[in-house]
Order: sequence, then C-alpha cells, then structure tokens
Amino acid sequence: MIFIILIAFIALVMISLNMYDNSNIEKIKNYLQAQNCQEIVYSYGTYKGLCQEGILSIKNSFSLDIEKNKEYILYQQIQHKEQKKNKLILSTANQNYVLEFKDVQIMKIYDKKLQDMK
Repeated sequence: MIFIILIAFIALVMISLNMYDNSNIEKIKNYLQAQNCQEIVYSYGTYKGLCQEGILSIKNSFSLDIEKNKEYILYQQIQHKEQKKNKLILSTANQNYVLEFKDVQIMKIYDKKLQDMK
C-alpha cells in the first residue's frame, strides 16, 4: 500500500512539473509572437526567433523571468558568423553568442533565413 502511494505521489509530481513547464513554453511562444518574431526554433532549453531588428533568444527555466532570460542580438551588430557542428556562433564587437541546434539541417535553414532577414 505504501509503495502504491509513493508511486502515485511521484507520478503526481511529474505531471505537475510537466504542466508547469508547458505553461512556461506557452508564455515564451506568446512573447516571441507578440514581438513579431518568425522562424521560432526550440532546442536545448532555448527558444530562438528571428525578429524584425534582430535575433531574440529566450532560455526556458523553472522560474521564468523573460526579461532576465532573454538575449537580443541586433542584425547590424553581427560582424562575423561561423558554423561549428550544430552551433551557429555570432560575433559582435563586444561578445560571442552561441545558438545551439539539435540538428545540423535545422541550423543551416535557420542560418539561411538569418541571411535573408539581414
């Protein structure tokens, strides 16, 4: 009986964490769509969207604070870009940004659309 209660408790915790994570994902998607971002890609816990002026990257976390978790890279600030395996490395005057993708093909499509947006 104790074993069944323990399993039920663990299942309840897992289901509630999954629902909480899905609500974060919806908030991030809605925020990116409100910013008129296109080509929204999710990989490795980060949403990346091509917006009108630049790339908006938002990391998903347990306690979601979009303002703290976002990075905005203006197209005009990108000086150099490089592809390494499944990573797209964007260099600006101040910093390097690494956009990581699950698949190399998705990265190449994203890079092509990035060139079109510039």
